[in-house]
Amino acid sequence: MSWIDDVMDLLCRLYKDLGGDCKDLYSNPSQAPSKVVSLYGTNGPPTFPNSQARLDFLANLDGIEKQLQSGSNSFSDDDNSALNALIADLRKDFE
Repeated sequence: MSWIDDVMDLLCRLYKDLGGDCKDLYSNPSQAPSKVVSLYGTNGPPTFPNSQARLDFLANLDGIEKQLQSGSNSFSDDDNSALNALIADLRKDFE
């Protein structure tokens, strides 16, 4: 899989946790970062049915961070900054 496929899979999981439908992301992957950030702004942090779901969510954030640090990253600097800020905010929500 390519970098964009990997990061889109991770962003899709995050988007679903925030209450979104992944088809919104895949229609235009270059807009995926802004859509994810916007949905968090609208819906706030997700809720989880159990501690394992919360741990899976946090592991997904780690995966997104790793992909953003990849040399294959093709997102703009603004998108990278927005996603990194979102990840930091989400982690604060679950401290």
